[in-house]
Formats: sequence, structure tokens, C-alpha cells
Amino acid sequence: MKSNRRQPATSGTDIGRRLRDKEAIHENEERLRLAMEVADLGTYDWDLPAGMIRWSGKVCEVFGLPADVRVTPDKRAALIHPDDRERALGLFAAAAEPASGGAYRAEYRVLPADGSPER
Repeated sequence: MKSNRRQPATSGTDIGRRLRDKEAIHENEERLRLAMEVADLGTYDWDLPAGMIRWSGKVCEVFGLPADVRVTPDKRAALIHPDDRERALGLFAAAAEPASGGAYRAEYRVLPADGSPER
């Protein structure tokens, strides 16, 4: 006679491994956060289909914007020094091409929105 009891989807070993993996991910994220803080670096994500850029608080600070601001490519472009804007926008466009893998390296001057000195 066959039992109607279902077998658990995961075993205790699987759950233990998942918990350890989750803890390791959390520890690595914390190390990265601390390294970014010590190095005084920021991060951003550019959602190409939505046309929105999500900046970390540090990047917002560099651009003289509040931490909760919604950034569009046009808003970002307006904050780039006019003498650097065309070159920077060309680099951004090239990075948006699938073949680039999204990587770019650029230096350009920023005119912060809050009126603080050029960076």
C-alpha cells in the first residue's frame, strides 16, 4: 500500500546550506558596503528601458542632489560641464550598446545642482 504523505521539498541539509549561503552573501554585502564607504565611492544602476538612473546617496551627493531624487539621462546630462558633456554622453551611449557589456571609463566635470563648486 502506497502512502499519501508527500516528501519534503528540501531536507535539513539543504536548509542548513541555504542558511549558510545566505549568511555568506550578507557578510560579503557588508564588506562591500564598508569598502565603498571607506573608499568614498558611490554606485548607480541605469534602467535603459525605463530611462531612469538610480544613484546611491554618495553619487547624489557628488551631483548636489537629494538622496531620493529620480534621475533621468537628461537630468544627468544637464549636470555635466558643457565642455565635457558631448564626450561623456558619447561614452554613456557606447556603454549602453550590448556589445560593450555595460562597461565604461570616463572622467568629466560636474556642476552640482546645489550650487556647490565644480567637481
